[in-house]
Formats: sequence, structure tokens, C-alpha cells
Amino acid sequence: MPIACDPNATWTYVLKNDRGLPAERQARFTLRFLTRRQKKEYLDGVGTAGDAELRKAGGEEVITRLYARLAVGVAGWTNLHGRDGADVPFDAARISVLDDILTDRELWELYLAAGYEIDEEDRKNSDGRPNASPEGSAAQGPAPAA
Repeated sequence: MPIACDPNATWTYVLKNDRGLPAERQARFTLRFLTRRQKKEYLDGVGTAGDAELRKAGGEEVITRLYARLAVGVAGWTNLHGRDGADVPFDAARISVLDDILTDRELWELYLAAGYEIDEEDRKNSDGRPNASPEGSAAQGPAPAA
């Protein structure tokens, strides 16, 4: 679906570690579709987990940049809980709350998924159908045309 037809369209992603859980226990991330320009800006300055430059840079500066990108790519989440079991509400301005919930590996997985840097197998295992809700909710829309 072209972004021009529905600029608020989103899709839902479930982290690999959650895919074996019953649906009601899976944390579901609502991700935005990015234009090519947005994707370039999203990936610039952070790269991917396998980049040699990134491995050298490391540290909090990279994580800070990663959270700035996630605030653009992530439109919301549902069923996300802290260690105490309390629901964690979505707030793009406070997206670094994920520091207390996700592992480094899960954080990078989410970043790559939001930047469309996931392979087709991962996309199939997630619910990659677009959500047409203007509120960007996790409500599911129709399956995309092949």
C-alpha cells in the first residue's frame, strides 16, 4: 500500500523471543511504514548490529541515537510489561523506558524491524499486515496484496 494512500498505516511486529508465547502474552510493537528517505535517515548514524564501525563506537552514544530513531519508527505497543508485571504505556518521548524491559539483542531486533531490515522469514513470523487505523493502534487490517 503506498504511503500516500494512508500515511498513518502501521504494521505489527512480535519479537522472536515472544513468538512461542500464547498471543495474549506477546508484546506487540506497532511500527510505521517508512518512505525511502525516512528509511535512509533512520539508518544513517546508527547502522546495523553487524557494522564494524558500530562495534568500534559502541556505548551510550549509539544507544541514544538508536532510541531517537525508534521514536520515529515505533508508533506504539501493546501488552508490554515491566519486571513488576505492570503495564508499560507507550510514550515516544520516553521510549528509552525499553532499557528496563528489553535485552540489547531485542532492542536491536526492534530497531532493525522498524527499519525494514528483517528478512522475509521474520516478516512471515510476525504479523506484517498493515494496520489502517489513523490512531496507529495495533488493530489488524487486511492482508497486503501479493
